[in-house]
Parts: sequence; C-alpha cells; structure tokens
Amino acid sequence: MMTLHKLTAGDGYTYLTRQVAAHDATEQQFGSLGQYYSDKGEAPGIWMGRGLAGVPDFPVGSTVTEAQMLALFGQGRHPNADQIQRAAQLAGMAPEGVDQASRLGKPYLVFEQANEFRRRSAIEFREYNSARGLAAVTPVPAEERARIRTALARTMFVESYDRPPLDARELSGHLARISRQATTAVAGYDLTFSPVKSVSTLWAIAHREIATVIEQAHADAVADTLAWLEDHVAYTRTGHQGVAQVDVRGLIAASFTHRDSRAGDPDLHTHVAISNKVQTLDGRWLALDGRPLHKNVVAASERYNTRLEALLVDRLGVRFADRPGTDTDTGKRPVREIVGVDGPLPRFWSSRRTVIDTRRAVLSAQFQLDHGRPPTMKESVALAQQANLETRQSKHEPRSYAQQRASWRTEALAVLGGDDRLKSYLAGVFRGESPRKAQPATDAWVNETAAMLLSVVASARATWRESHVRAEAERRTRAAGITLPDVDRAVDAIVAAALSPRLSIQLGAQEPVAEPAALRRSDGTSVFTVAGSARYTSSEVLTAERAVLAGARRRDGRVTPASSVDLALLESVANGVELNPGQAQLVHELATSGARVQLALAPAGTGKTTALRALAAAWRAGGGTVVGLAPSAAASAVLREQLGADTDTLAKLVHAVTNGPDVPSWVTSIGPDTLVVVDEAGMASTPDLARMVEFVVDAGGSVRLVGDDRQLAAIGAGGLLRDLAASHGAVSLTQVVRFTDPDTGAPNHAEGAASLALRDGDPAALAYYIDHGRVHVGDLPTVTDGAYTAWAADRAAGRDAIMLAPTRDLVAELNNRARDERLARLPAPAGPEVGLADAGRASAGDAVITRRNERTLPIGATDWVKNGDRWTVTEVHASGALGVVHRRTGRHVTLPADYVREHVTLGYATTVHGAQGVTADSCYAIATGAESRQLLYVALTRGRHANHVFLPVAGDGHPHGLVTRDALLPPTAVDLLSRVLARDDAPTSATSTVQELVDPATQLHDSAGRYRHALTVAAEERLGSAGLAAIDTAADAAVAGLTAQDAYPVLRAHLALCAVAGRDPAQVLREVLAAPRGLDDARDVAAVLDWRIDPTGRHSTGAGPLPWLPTVPEPLSGDLAWGPYLDDRADRVTDLASAVAALARSWTPASAPLWARPLLDRDVALVADLAVWRSAHGIEDADRRPTGPALPAAADARSQRRLDARVAHVLGEPGTVATRWTSLVDPIDPRIAADPYWPVLAERLSTAERAGIDVAALVRTTTSRALPDEQPAAALWWRLTSHLSPAVLAADSASARTLRPGWTSGLSAVVGNVAADRVVTDPQWPALVAAVGRGSDGGWEPAQLLSTAYDLLRAGQPDDDSPLPHELTTALLWRIGLLIEPIPAAGAGTPVPTVLDQPPASHDASGADWMVGLAEPDDTEHAPEPLDNDPGEPAATESVDEVGSSGVARKRLLELNQQAATFFTAAYQGSWAPAYLTDRLGSDLIDDERFTVGYAPTGWTSLTDHLRDLGASDDEIVAAGLGSHASTGHVIDRFRDRIVFAIRDGDEIPGWIGRRNPAHDGEGAKPVPKYLNTAETDLFIKGNELYGLTEGASALADGATPVLVEGPLDTLAVTLAGEGEFVGIAPLGVAFTDAQADRLRPLIGDGRPQVIVATDADPAGQLAADRIFWQLTERGADPRHLAVPNGKDPAELLETAGAAVLRRALADSASLASELIDARIDAYADRLDTVEGQVLATRRATEVIAALPTDSWPRHLTDVVVHTGVAPGIALSEVFDAARGIRVAPGRQGSGDVGSTAGSEQPASSDAGWTAGRGQPAGALTIALEAAQRSAVGVRPPARQGVRQRR
Repeated sequence: MMTLHKLTAGDGYTYLTRQVAAHDATEQQFGSLGQYYSDKGEAPGIWMGRGLAGVPDFPVGSTVTEAQMLALFGQGRHPNADQIQRAAQLAGMAPEGVDQASRLGKPYLVFEQANEFRRRSAIEFREYNSARGLAAVTPVPAEERARIRTALARTMFVESYDRPPLDARELSGHLARISRQATTAVAGYDLTFSPVKSVSTLWAIAHREIATVIEQAHADAVADTLAWLEDHVAYTRTGHQGVAQVDVRGLIAASFTHRDSRAGDPDLHTHVAISNKVQTLDGRWLALDGRPLHKNVVAASERYNTRLEALLVDRLGVRFADRPGTDTDTGKRPVREIVGVDGPLPRFWSSRRTVIDTRRAVLSAQFQLDHGRPPTMKESVALAQQANLETRQSKHEPRSYAQQRASWRTEALAVLGGDDRLKSYLAGVFRGESPRKAQPATDAWVNETAAMLLSVVASARATWRESHVRAEAERRTRAAGITLPDVDRAVDAIVAAALSPRLSIQLGAQEPVAEPAALRRSDGTSVFTVAGSARYTSSEVLTAERAVLAGARRRDGRVTPASSVDLALLESVANGVELNPGQAQLVHELATSGARVQLALAPAGTGKTTALRALAAAWRAGGGTVVGLAPSAAASAVLREQLGADTDTLAKLVHAVTNGPDVPSWVTSIGPDTLVVVDEAGMASTPDLARMVEFVVDAGGSVRLVGDDRQLAAIGAGGLLRDLAASHGAVSLTQVVRFTDPDTGAPNHAEGAASLALRDGDPAALAYYIDHGRVHVGDLPTVTDGAYTAWAADRAAGRDAIMLAPTRDLVAELNNRARDERLARLPAPAGPEVGLADAGRASAGDAVITRRNERTLPIGATDWVKNGDRWTVTEVHASGALGVVHRRTGRHVTLPADYVREHVTLGYATTVHGAQGVTADSCYAIATGAESRQLLYVALTRGRHANHVFLPVAGDGHPHGLVTRDALLPPTAVDLLSRVLARDDAPTSATSTVQELVDPATQLHDSAGRYRHALTVAAEERLGSAGLAAIDTAADAAVAGLTAQDAYPVLRAHLALCAVAGRDPAQVLREVLAAPRGLDDARDVAAVLDWRIDPTGRHSTGAGPLPWLPTVPEPLSGDLAWGPYLDDRADRVTDLASAVAALARSWTPASAPLWARPLLDRDVALVADLAVWRSAHGIEDADRRPTGPALPAAADARSQRRLDARVAHVLGEPGTVATRWTSLVDPIDPRIAADPYWPVLAERLSTAERAGIDVAALVRTTTSRALPDEQPAAALWWRLTSHLSPAVLAADSASARTLRPGWTSGLSAVVGNVAADRVVTDPQWPALVAAVGRGSDGGWEPAQLLSTAYDLLRAGQPDDDSPLPHELTTALLWRIGLLIEPIPAAGAGTPVPTVLDQPPASHDASGADWMVGLAEPDDTEHAPEPLDNDPGEPAATESVDEVGSSGVARKRLLELNQQAATFFTAAYQGSWAPAYLTDRLGSDLIDDERFTVGYAPTGWTSLTDHLRDLGASDDEIVAAGLGSHASTGHVIDRFRDRIVFAIRDGDEIPGWIGRRNPAHDGEGAKPVPKYLNTAETDLFIKGNELYGLTEGASALADGATPVLVEGPLDTLAVTLAGEGEFVGIAPLGVAFTDAQADRLRPLIGDGRPQVIVATDADPAGQLAADRIFWQLTERGADPRHLAVPNGKDPAELLETAGAAVLRRALADSASLASELIDARIDAYADRLDTVEGQVLATRRATEVIAALPTDSWPRHLTDVVVHTGVAPGIALSEVFDAARGIRVAPGRQGSGDVGSTAGSEQPASSDAGWTAGRGQPAGALTIALEAAQRSAVGVRPPARQGVRQRR
C-alpha cells in the first residue's frame, strides 16, 4: 500500500532524515543521517524523478546527502545549493546573484528564531544543568524535560489567562500553541510504500537470492508508481489564483528504503519524499499542484500493489489470495497475501508490536497522571522506545542487514520449530498449488470487467472520477492474475471502457469556449480543466434518482381529512403527549398534502417518535393503512412500536418486488389507501429507494421519507434527501427537545442549539462542549480508559449510559473490559461461558448484540432476531447455545450455537453507526480525529443529559508520525474537532453534482479567472519570444535583478499588454521609475512597478466584462486567432454575472445566505452586486463580511471600497458594532474580542440591545465563571442563548412557508401587516413559534405574549433605533424567552462544566435578579460625594499587622519592599540606568526626592540573596512580589537587569515597575517583557494603582493638572517638564480601570483643571482614549486630549523637542469630547447633504455631549450644528434623548452605548428628572440648554432648516 503525508519546510525534513530515513534504530537519541548510515549500514537514499532535468549543470548524483535534503526540503533551493553558490561566488557574482543562482523559484519562508516557549525552555534546561554542575548543553533526562516543559506551559498559561488551566485539554492545547514552529510552508510529500505483511515475512526468512528478488521487485514497483505519478498526476498552477494547470518536467524525489519496524520485526518499506518544487516546460519553478496527488492516492497505492504482486508472481512463481477472515462488512477491501506465508510466524512478529503498544499505553497513562497532560508526539515516540526496551526479551541492536537477517532467522526457527520446519515452510510457499492459468486481457474480458467494475463503484457512490475507476481496475486486474507484460494495457483498457459513453455519462455542461493551442497542455486538454476532475455517473443511477424526484412532483395521492388529523392530535393530548407546534405541523403536512413522495427532515432529538406515532394515528383515522420500512431490521422493530403497524426492512420489500416468489402479505396489501413510512431514509441507498417508490406509487400508495440528511448516510450511492429538499421542499421537525438538565428536567436550550450548529458544521459549536468540560484528551489508550471509567461510574449510579468507539477492535476491547470487571464483582464464579464472534466470551448476565438478521428465530408473532438487537444472557447451554432476553421488549429466545459463534458479540459498547437512533442519559464517545461531521454529530447527540467526546491528541508512538505537519504544528483538541466538522462525508447524488457543476456562481469564479489569464497569455503570444525577451532585457536594464522578483511574471504580462496596445515597455518602465518615491523599501520591486504603471489595476486597458476586469485591447480584439476567443470569454463572464445577479434578487430571508440577510430588506440591487462580486472572487457563503477579505490588487481594491461604502451607507461602518461592545467584554476577558466569532456575537448583542434587553447585565450574569481558553466569544454566546431562545432549526424557504400555527393570523394586529409578513418568512420563525408554544405551556395566551413582548421591545428603544427588519423576529423571540424564563441571580444559572478527572471548582457568586421591571430605575440617585482625603491617597488603609492570603503580615511585606528600595538605589549609580534616564528625560533623578528610582542587577538571585542575608525567608520574598519560583523550585529575582521605579502609596512602597535594558529592545524574539510589574500580592493589585499619583500629590493639591499617560517614562516626562503645572499619572500595564478612575475622582470638579488624556497616537491609543473618556465623564470630568506632533509620546517629545514644547503642548490640549464628536460626524461626511445623514451624525455626536457636565453642552452643540447643518431643534432633542440613556451606575464603558437603558421597559418621565443623577440642579440644566439653543440658532445655516425625520 501507499500512504501520503505532507512535509513541512524548516524542521519538517529533519524528521524524515533523522527519524524516518535514519529509523529502525533502537537507541533513544537520534543522530545525523550520515552517522546513522555509517553506524547501521543502511543503504543511502537515492534520487528519483525527472524534475531536475532542466538544470543539468549541477547533477545531484545518485546518493542523497543531508546537505541536499536541507537545501531542497528545508529551504526550497536546488539540492546542490552549497556547490552552486560557491561556484557563483568564484565567478564574481554579486550577493544577489549568488542568492538567485541556487533558487528553484521562491525559497521557503523559514523562521529560524526560536519561539518564546522554546527559548524559555532552553533557559530552564540550562538552569537545571547549572544547578547540578553540568555543562549547559548536557542532555536533560526525558522525564525532567517533560516536567520542565509542563511547568513552563502552566506558567505561560497563567501569564496568558490569569488563571491556571482547568484540565488536561487546556494545558495540552496551550502547550501545542506555544510550541509550534513559525514555518508553515509545505516542502513536499512523503509517500510511504509498504508491501503486505507476507511479502516482508518471506523477504526476511527466504534465501538471500530470493530476498534480493523481493527487494528489487519492491523497488521496481515503487519506481513504476512514481513514474506513473509523474506522467499523470504531476502538474503546477499558474495565472491569477492558480487558474491554469500546466505540465511540468517531472518530480524531484528522494527515496529511502528501510528494513524493520520499531519493534524490530521485518518491515520492508520505502519513503519517497517528493519535493514541492516543480519546473514548467518554459522553465519557471513553481509549486506542485497537490490536488491531483491527493485524489490519486488510492489509485497509486493500488498500482503499487498490483505491480508488486505481478512482479513477484512473474519472478518467483508465488501465488496471492485474499487474506482469510477479511471483514468485508466494514467496507474494507480484502487484503491479498502470498499463499503459504501465514500461521504462527507473522502472528509472532505482529504480537511483538502488541506487547510494545500495551506497555506504551501504561507509560503514557502514567505520564498524563504525572504531568496533567498527554505526551506530545515526540514524547510519545520516546515512550514507545522506552516500551520497546522494557519489553525486549533479548537485546536487539542490528548492526547490518546481515545481522538483521540472522536475528529474524533465529526467531523464525524458534517459532516454527527448527531448520527443517523452516525449510518445509518455505517449500510450501514455492511448491504450493499450481498457479492458475493467466487470464488473457481480451476485449470481451475487458468489457465484462468494466461493467462489473462500474457496478461495484456505483454501489458505493452516485458519481465517480477516473481515479475511482482506475483503483478498482487495478484491484480486478490483480485478482484476475493478468501477467506482468499485460498489466498496464489491461488496466488502461478497463478504465477506457468503464468511462466510455456506453457505461458512464460525463456530468456537467461542456465549456462552450474552446481554448487556442497556447492554452492547452501537451495532451491537448485545456489548462483550465483540472486533470482527472471530470465526474461521471451511469444511466441507471440517473434513472433511479429521477424516479424518486418524479414521484415527489405528483400530488394525486390520498389526502387525510383535516378533521382526522385534529382528532389524532387530540387523542395524543388525551394520552398525555402534546405535540409541539413543529410536530403538529409535520403531522398535518404529511397527512394532508396528497404528495405521492414527501420528505420529512428530523434532526437528532426533535421528537420524531412522537410525531410518527401521531401521523400513523391520523392516517388510520382517515381510513388508510400504514406500512413502515427501515434500512435495518432493528430499526424496523423500533418503528413497529412507533407506528403500531406492519414494518420490515427496505431490503425485504425490494427483494420481494424484484424476485417475485414468497411475497409477504403486507407487501401485497399496499394500495391507494396505504402510507409507506420509511424511517432513517438517509441510510437507504438510491437504487433501493427508487425501486420502493416505483412499486408503491404504481400501486397507488404514498411514501413518506423520514430522516436527516446531516446524520449517517447510506453506505452505497445516496444523497437523494438533499435533492428532494432542494427541489420539492421538506417538512421539518425544528425544535430540539432531547436535551435536559439532569436535576431539574428543564430543557437545555444551549446544548440543543449547539447540536444544531454541529449539524451545520459550524466550529463555534465546539465552544459549548469545551466550556462544559465535555472534551477530554490523551492518547488513544488513555482516552479509552477515561471513557470507560466515566461510563462505568454512570452505570454504577443507575444511569443509562452508552459507550461508543470508532472501530470494532476498540469496541471489542471495551466489551471485554466491561465483562471482566462485571465478573470481578460477582461473589461467585459466573458459570459456563461460550466463545463469541468477536473473540470474546459470554456467560449469564452479559450484554450481547446479535449481528445478523435471522428470520428463522422468531421472538413473537411479527418479530425475529435482527442485526443490532441487544440482549442479556440468561443461560449458557451445554451445546454452546445462549438463552437471551431482549433488552427492550423483554422477550426470550434461544440462539443456536453456530449462530452464537458467528454472529453474536458482547454488547456493552458499540460503534457510532450502531448507535444512530439510540437515546440514553449520557454518552461517552471515543473519537480519533479522522471522523466525519456526520459521525461526530450522531455521537454528540445520543445523551439526554450529557455528551462527552474523548479525543487522542498524542501520537501512537510511531516515528513516522514525526514527519507529519501535526508534529511540527501540533493541533489542539479544538483544531482536531474543527477538522472533523469540515469533513463532510454526506453522499452527493448525481443530480446534485450536475447542479453544482452548472451553478452560475461557481462558473463565474472560474470564467473570470480564465478571462484574466487568457488575456495575459494572448498578449504574450502576440509579442512572441523576441518581444518578451526585449521586455526582460529592458526590465533588468531598468532595475538590476528585476526579472528574478516574485511578482515579475505579473509585471511582464502587464508590460506585454502595454506593448500590444502600442506603448514601449522600456519607456513605461522609465516613466514609473521617475516617480518621486524610491524603491528602497519595496519588498517586491516588480509588484510596486506593476501598480505604478496603472493604479486602477486594469492593466491600462479600461474596464472589461466586470468593473475590476480589464477589457481586451484593440490589437488583440482584432487578432483573428485571439479576438473571437477573448470576446467569447468576456461574453461568458457577462452572462454568468447576469445569472448570479438574477438569482440573488430572488432570494428570500430564509433562502438568502447569512451575509445577505441584513441587506435583503433594504437594498436588493446592492445584494445582487455583492453576489456577483463574491461569486467572481470565490468568497464562501460562510464569510459574513459583505465583500469578504481585503484584496490587494488595485482594481479589485477600488471596486471593493466602493461596495463597502454602499454597505456602510445601509448598515453603518463595518466594525463599529464590534468596537462598541469591546469595552463591555474586555474587563471580563480581553480574548473575547480577539475571537473570530466576536463579530457575530457583537451583532447579536446589538440585536439584543435593540430588543430592549439589558445586555451588560445579561453578559455579567453569564460570566461568573471563567470562559474557556479557546473560542471564548462562542462560549459566551452559548451561555447567553440558554436564556434567550429554545433550540430550533432555522427555517428554509419550505418550512418558513408551511409552518402556520393558529395564532399566526393575529400577528398583524401586533406588529402590523408588513412586519408580520417579514416575521413569518424569517429563518427564526420556527424558533418564535416554539417560544410562543413554551409560553402557552406556562399560561400565556399567544396574543397576550406577543403583544407584551412587542410593547417591551418598543419601550426599550426609540422608534428610530428599533430592531431592523431582519432582526425583528429574533428580537421578539429573545424578548419572549426572557418573559417566560427570567434570568436567575448572577452565577446561579450558569452550569459548571463537567470535569471527569478532578472535583469541580467552586464558583460562588451573588447578585440580584438582573431583569429590569416595567419602571425606570430611581432617577434621584445622587453621585458619590467627593472624597475628603488628599489627592492620590487611598480611601482606606489596612492595618499593618493584618495578615493576607499569603500568610505574611502586611507590615513585613512593606519592610521587605523598603529593604529592596535601599538595595536598588544603591545599585543605581553604577549601572546603565542613570545614563539612560538622562538621555530620555534630561535628568537621572538621583537628586529628585519625589521619585524612588533604582536598578535591579543582572544576576538571578542578587536581591534574593541580599534579603536572605537580612533574614527574609523565600516565602516572604515571593509574597512581597520581589521573587518568583523557577521551574527548578528555587526562588529567583523577579526583576533582573532593569531600571526600577517604586510605586508609592503615601510613604509606603507596595510594588515596583521595571523597564528592561534598552539593549534588548531590538531583539525580535522579545526575550523579556519591556515593562514588568510586581506580581499581584496582598499589597499590590496593579489595576488599583497609579504611578505618579503619590509623587505628584503636592503639586496636584496646589492645582496642577493631572495628565493620564501610558507608561512610567511618560509620567516622569510630564511631571519633570510640567514644573508644577502638570503631573503625569500612569496605569501599570493594564487598561485604565474603574478603580483607577475612582482614585482620580478627588481631582475632578470644584473648579479643578480638567484631566488631560495623553495616550499614544496609534489606533490602540485612540481606542484607549475613547474608553477613558467614558470612564472619566461618569465621574463628572470633561477631559482634554494631548495632541503630540508626529505621533510621539510625551517622553519622546521631551527627548526630541525639550520641556518647553511639551509644556506648551499640554497647555494647548483640546477637548477630548470635541475630537470624539468630530470623528463621529466625519463617519457620515459623505451623507451630510441629506437630512438622514445630518440626523444620524448628530445622534452619534450628542451621545458624547450628553456624557459631559451640562455647562459644557452649549459650545459642543454649536459645533455640531455648524458641522452637520442640522436644525438646532433636532440637535437639542437628540441630546435630551441621549441624556435619558445615561446611567450613573458603574458598568457604562467603552463607546458610551453599552450602559444605555436597554433593559428599561418605559421611557423616562421627564428631561429634568435625568439631571439629578449628574449632580446638576434642574434649573441649571434648563439655563444651560437655553444657552446652547441660543448659540445654535445664532449659527444655523438657513438652508439647513429641514423637516424633522424622527417620530
């Protein structure tokens, strides 16, 4: 077989050379490749492939060297790069030329700098050695390395998250993230060729001559396969976005053959490392196109298998046959082995691996127990080596091939019983049965084989590619025994016959435009066609699909009277089961539609059983009969209980109606009154469904297909459910009702919603599971143990738990363990037992599963023993038969002994496939990371109360894993599960494939790229080689080395177009080079020049078929060869764009993609234009950004900006919503706003606010415990949604159209006709229906509930800020959710995650019910009184004798800090620090008594040793924040080689802040943080402290102006330059906090100068100033803002311009409010000529004004009126409205919007009432407003007196 792995550049190749190429060693340390070869005697690697034929001057030779591997795979250069560069240097080339000489195109970006974790690990390793007196480079023992790495990972986790990791998943995930290498480039692919086990066994024990033949046959098969890949699979991509696939000269490959496995047993295998570098036929070096390689892996593997078998049969005369016992039920192909090479010898060598794996599992479990995390992949390999050594019976260190063979022979003799037995064994292989006569590859045989082959392929998939057919052709040729000379011809003939029109139909319309020769590959195919991508199907498949779809179009079936449906629903209620609205609607639709074939979709947990029971009752009540069918007999038995009708398998019906005899009576009874219900229809194959539909419809009956197209599907051809839903709609069960709280029984809406997100493949769903402790990690044995332990604990507690495993082998392992532990608990022996089909054993009391339908074993009148039935053993008979009782029905049966041996297995665990349809209390699923989305969805939806996944994140210990990308870029558990969700294995029908191929959106993307590329090629061909050579010459003459730049091909194409248009390329280059700005800072000169030639990006030819595409130049348009073709290409783009736009204009709210929904109700033309843009650029619908990612090309960027501006005109500026809410979430967890999910969450928060919900309070309520380390924004959303909405599937067009509960007609009376029409078509309509249904259950009348919710929604916001049309349904839904289920006190409603391996942490929290009632908060609450203490003095001081959490008295901590101050100041003058401060500030501060400045020496324990000498203990030093524990456990200095500033609090020093040595500032790795604070202690909390407040207290008391800056040097600069007029104050490395703002409160008001905010001028500083504004205005300030020239900070300004300039800048500081107001008005600058724009700008500006003291209002209002032209009355009204929204209570932060009265249900009673909370008398406010009005009226432009546009 052949496997494929990617190789990563940088370190990626080293594992190939050191661990794979140099594998088979048993020693723990891995040496170099050369050392391995010399020590072990392996044959060196060899070069293969034709890829270097284009550079013959430096032949690589036959042997691979490590230097060559480094050059090619590590750097992306010629293997002989060193030799080439030396030759270039000797030839006198410039450095640039030397660099270019060895390039194979663009070298890989390799980042050699170690990351922070590796750097700190190296320091810890050196400290470890130093503590033991060892050399720094001494290898640290593996266990100590692991301990140090774990401790460091924990430390870095705490540094990142301010808390320790909660579990192994968080710790291992963080270690994975921080240990990744920076280099990610793909360097190539590792193809591993391994013969079957019997070949390696025979090679190991046969005579040397035979072994040589076998090894050569293996090498020849490898070479043949590689040559085939070169001829059929090797291509590269060129053109815009790689639109053209072109031929290459061949592949560059390094081949390494190895002889044994890690266990030392014979394992002949070859690694072929294929370079990613390939050369086009015209000499360019580009990257290998990996798409064909991945698609042909199986075909190549089968080719290798076929060639090897044919070679061995031809050269040795051996025979091959299918391996006995191959389990074809699993879908795996039978493995062919050499006949006679079987028995104990292969089993012995395989058992050796098992022993090692068993021991490795024990070591790995102990590792995780010791370190709290699973081992990394490299650590797993080390553990496997340790296991190898510990389990070895005798020392195994083969020194050569001869020694290996001698060792294997010795083992073979021992196993087989001596030399004679070995000879007999070999003789049996070579003197076996006579080889059967070779099958001649005749035309008849070829055609017959092709037909059989296609029947096999079509049984597995509805469509196929050539690679599928070729792989099967190889298998059939191999099985037929085609002789070696005929193999290639036979395979090709079979493929040709199978893909001929006689047997296969190629899908998709042929491209209407035929390419000229320049756009064709050497085989004549178009470069725009991906090789091997053609899709085929058969007429049989299409006929079957069309038959089912045709049945769905018919509406002439039986219709059940509506009264019968109502009666059935009433009967259900009378029986205690009331259907929810979605279930009732499904029953009504399926019973009354008259459809012959109808689809019902039922996601997991939506109550399908209840609905089907009611459907059957309704149909029968109307006089009809019901028959049930299911894919399996076990499912049909369950369906029988649900329907109360005849049920059987779908296969039984198909067999009966196809074969005729012995037709069951229930089949013959099907007629016009019959309803056939097919459950789990998605698991049925298309041919079976088609045959069933044909029979039922012909009989006059009706069919209802019930299933879920997102769960596990048919093994064979399928995909019809999606076709039915797309073409004819589907009735859907939408409300998830399965998941409940185990204690209260209340619905778990969040898990239900997360399950639906899983169903859709949304990775945000994973946040729910990690937030609730549902994802567990380890290696496979460890997670298997964890799953079993959790399952066993649940079972012991009486809970119904199920345990799922990915493979039958693992299921068997879990079953045996469960049985062993059950027997161990028995007080006496279990009695007789019997062997089962899975090699397990069973006795009385065991759980078993039957694995085959057996109708001869009845269990009642209508039931029989079925595959998947679960039983409990009651008796073991002497014959081996089992007496069993059915676990669901309680019926007894005796299973015969032969049936038991072959078809019964233990039944404690099962596979995921076996669990579909099962529901339990809890589910524990083991995954591997290789599952599909469908498997994960099923696995995580089986449990009502909890669903856990156990995921291996460590390797299996095999060294080959070290060559994979995951070893160098280790994924987290979330990464692995995200891959699973991206792996959609849902079958696709031929009908869907055709629709995808002709989809205009997909075609437009292809056509636009093809047009662009064709235009370029046409221009270059018209110029010819001489013209292009002239361009190259002119380019290099203009700029030396220009033709070697990465972007030069693009520039040359542009110059070619210029030349075709009549412009001289040389002159064009001279003109652009004459531009004022030089090229010194250009990373790619060619790209810059290309842009300069034509900034529009249209390549100087004008607009083409789309605004951003160039048109065809006139000379090309008139070209007879190219003109018509290019015109056809342009027309094709235009036609497809029109089709895309027309489709977009037809979208409904339920059918539109997410990105379009906010725009759909407001600008359909814009939606159409965006759809064309997105389609042309291939932007996925999942990208919610209207125009997708920013594009660099000038023309694209220009069009994108225009579209973005149109979107902003409708929806507002992008990013403003996210920015607006950042200040709310940053104090909770700054990572929330960095989560990719944050924009989605922010939009939802805005919708909630517009719904009148107190978002800030709701968020605080749900964040009483820490968010997870990954996906924090998504996790927060799942916490919020549990309070807002039931878990309901979003509507599609069909379900939105059909779901109409009785109260729908009254909706118009509540929201109005237009809004009601919009609500019922919204995707959230089913959720609203479900919410109203829940309200009805709670006693609400629907009309009353809707009316109340709508009134509250409107009361919460002004009319012009009410929910947008696309938000109205969601807003109503959430409002209703909070009405019927109020939020509990903070923390009380937030479930704590389940932690299986440690006790849950305590999360005590308190808080009042956050829901705001129907009245405003008390408007008379006064602001806090000013403090009496001096500025900067804390409000209270703890007793010096008080002992805090550290256990050290406060007095002692202060004493230690004072001793540190003495130490630091003594060290100051002799250090670099005074000179540094003098340079920066003009003073070394030695004589300035206001400041305590010192220096912390470089040594690790300088201060620590000093304090110890003064009597301090290590615990005291750490408690004071002056020291910290190293990973070795020793206490070291916290501050080293830093200038330190004392943070004073009056006369006390609670902490320090240190600035690193500036000599380290330029180090890219940032070895230490620039500023470092004292760690938080009993004395020091950095969020409470302000540096400079105490130091400037005297000046502040005398009236100095406080200046809020960002760092300590800025503080000093302001204070020194201020000369008593200004005092610098800085927070300590954190965002300005409310606690710090409160410390400034005494400096605000009472005639004091206003605070100046002097944050940096960068975006971060601007955001900080915005945030600080709201914090200060809440405390009565009207802050100013320092505008520093050229973006400098105060310290830089002092250093460069002097104290006077800084002082003058401070004195000239303008109002910060004015800057914020101007910025808000500027956002609407292009709309101020409209009344709407004036009002919107004014509204945003007055939010700022309203936050200020009222005496500041007039001048700002005047500015607003002047700048916007708005009517003064509108401005005054807006400021009043904004003022009403101001809250005095803490929590108003950020943009000023978060703290609005979103939760208030009634408007404020008066304008004047608001003023009391601001410390302003109502009369003063009135006077101030009158003054503002007078000012406004005085400047009002008469032309701007407009009509008021608001309520």
